[in-house]
Amino acid sequence: MELSELNNPNEIKSVFLLKKEHWVSLGKNQGFQEWPGSVELWEKLEDGRLMCICRWLKKSILYQ
Repeated sequence: MELSELNNPNEIKSVFLLKKEHWVSLGKNQGFQEWPGSVELWEKLEDGRLMCICRWLKKSILYQ
């Protein structure tokens, strides 16, 4: 699986964590996957595998 295959229909590039008041932006080899109630940050590892780094509920973030 490739980062381009992640479900990101809103083309999310960064999220703002409301409780921590902190922006999380995509780094190199990272992508967001969007679900109906959440957003996940994924990273492509050097060996080609994808790993979910973090998951946030949509009600606890703002995204752009």
